[in-house]
Parts: sequence; C-alpha cells; structure tokens
Amino acid sequence: MAVSQRQRSSTTEVRRELAARLRTRQSEIIRAVLDRVVEVEIPEGVSDSEYVFGLRGAVEEAIDYALSGIDSGEVPASAIPLAASAQARRAARSGVPLDTVLRRYHAGDRVLYEVIMGEARDLPYEALQAILRDHGPLVDHLTAGIATEYMHEVERLSKSPAQKLHEQVKRLLAGQGTTEADMDYPLEGWHIGLIVRGPKADRIILRVGNTLGRLVLCVPAGNPDTYWAWIGGPRAPKLNDLVSLLTKELPSDISVALGEPRQDLDGWRLTHREAQIALRVALHRPRPITNCRDVMLLAAMVQDQHVAAALIATYLRPLEGRAQQGQVLRRTLRAYFKTGQNAASTAAVLKLNRNTVERHLKVVELKVGQTLNACGTQIQVALWAEDLMGSVEGALPGV
Repeated sequence: MAVSQRQRSSTTEVRRELAARLRTRQSEIIRAVLDRVVEVEIPEGVSDSEYVFGLRGAVEEAIDYALSGIDSGEVPASAIPLAASAQARRAARSGVPLDTVLRRYHAGDRVLYEVIMGEARDLPYEALQAILRDHGPLVDHLTAGIATEYMHEVERLSKSPAQKLHEQVKRLLAGQGTTEADMDYPLEGWHIGLIVRGPKADRIILRVGNTLGRLVLCVPAGNPDTYWAWIGGPRAPKLNDLVSLLTKELPSDISVALGEPRQDLDGWRLTHREAQIALRVALHRPRPITNCRDVMLLAAMVQDQHVAAALIATYLRPLEGRAQQGQVLRRTLRAYFKTGQNAASTAAVLKLNRNTVERHLKVVELKVGQTLNACGTQIQVALWAEDLMGSVEGALPGV
C-alpha cells in the first residue's frame, strides 16, 4: 500500500512538473499547432473566412484545456471550451467538412504529443506512460464535443424558416429571450391568441387579420394542419368582431380555439395559454369556434377528470329512479338552464305544463338535497361534463 501511494504521489508530482514546463512554452506550442493545423487543407470552393478568424482562439483554449488535463489527470466534467464550441459552429456555417475539422484537431494533438515527449525525456517512464494513457480520453472528450456542436449547427441550418420561427416562438413562450424583429410581429400592444386546425388554415387566419386591419403572426405548431396564431395591433381588439368574421369566413373543415384580448408580452403568452385551454375542450367537443371564456370550467374538468366524475356522481347520479326518471329530469334541467332558469319558458320549450316543470325541479332538489339556488351552477357544470365526456362509466375514472 505504501509503495502504491508513493507511486501515485510521484505521478502527481510528475504531472505538475510536466504541465508547468509546457505552460512556459504555451505561446510556442500555440504557434506550432496553428502552423500544423493550416496544413490540413480545406476543400476547394469552401468560404472559410469566419472559420479562419476564430481559429486562433479555439486553438488557445484547446491547448489550455489539454494542459489542465495533464496537470489534473482527469477529463473535465464541464463542457468543452467555449471558443472551441463556437469554432465548430462556424465551421458548419462556413461549409468546412466535419472530417477536416477533426483532422485539424488531431494534427494539433500530434504537435502537443511531440512537445510532451521532448519535455519528458528526464521524467520517470512509468509516470509518463500514465500521463499519456490519461491524455487519450481527454482528446476523445474534446473531439466528441466538437462533433456534437458541429452537427447541432448543421441541424439548425437545415431547418426551414417556419421551423426556426416555431422554435423561436416556443422559447419566447417559455420565457426565454428572443428578438421580435426576427418574428416580424411586435410584442407590445394587444393580442388575441388562436389555435387553428384544418387544411390551409394559415391562409384563412392571414385573410381574417388583414380584413380586420391587424397584424398576424402564424406559426406551424408541429402537428399537421395546426397553427399557433396571434392577431394584434396597438389598439384593443374587439373579440366579438373577430368571432363574427371567423363565423363568416371559416370553411367547414377548419376550427379555431380562441384566447382573450391581452396586452404586451405577458398578455401575448397568456392569450396563447387561453387558446390552449379552449383547445382541450374543442378536441372533445368539436365546434367551428371554441372560446376560452365559455369553456374554462369544462377545460378544468378535462384536465382533471376526477372533478367531473365527482360532480356527476354528486349532482346527476341521484336523479336516477324508476323508468326513465333520470333522463326526464336531465332534459328538464337542460331546458331550464338554457332559458335562463325560467320555469314558464322551460315549459314552452318542452311543451309541458308549467306545474309539471316545477314538480320536476322540486324532485331534483329533493334528490340532491339542496335548492337549485344553492347548487344550480354545480348541476349545470355537471350536465356540461356529462355531455362533453359521455357516460360516467364510459369516460370518467374511478366510477
């Protein structure tokens, strides 16, 4: 054990000694590496001015990275040097092949190897072997990071403008920085968020926005024939005007989920989230236009179906009785709420005697154990949930 500890101590001291010697020659090493790197030719026709401009900074950081690894004997847990990462992306943008980039790094590593061997002539052989053995994974880590950065940049460059815009909008929605100039849509002012689904739906929204004299941002959402859109401008838009125009313009195969008019960047995000809330309901209950303000409670139940199950179990299941009593009472309640809770109007709609309607409502109160004044909203929402999601046994959990 004591011998092993002495060996480790000796190797650590040799590492430090070698790293210190190399650092005194760091400027010389950088120059030698640069000379060797440029000998690896770039294919004819490649415009690499930006790449050449960043070459020295990448070499300087790569050498410092290698010397730190020699000193510590470990592969750094952190990412590769920033200048090397940026240089890999420049290479991709300039059209320098990845093979050329990696061959240049390996050429630079050969220069460093030659310098190490020259400096290590008087150092213990066993310690030198350990240093060179540990140096290999360090180089592998660096070149793997370079290749990853290069391929990420190639992937980014290959994306269409629409894909780039979608990613930019996603970052902004997530609260990450971007520039609105790139989107060609101002984020100050007022916005209404829309999620539009259907063939060529983006053209419809652009036409609607132009008709209203508003700016439009329309972004592919990632799903086929689905778009995130915003209609905006410096003045507060009138939601009713937009709904009226959409009602006239929408073909039968296009649907829209709508948020509320909201202001500035936070409002831009909020109205999109509201459109997403409306979409949750629209997916279960297709309509040409689904407005968030009309379906917030339903959306909450779609999000947590246990709430819907509890409402239905509490306020609708007790209505069941002999024959078709449950269906009759539900039919009366739906008409009652639709007519503004007016018994006479309900009777007219259902073609019943008013006393019959009032008797039905009294039965509901007895079965539920509350007056309609106290629980009318809960019963109405329970009816919506049942309509939206089907029978309790067929659509809702835990029942």
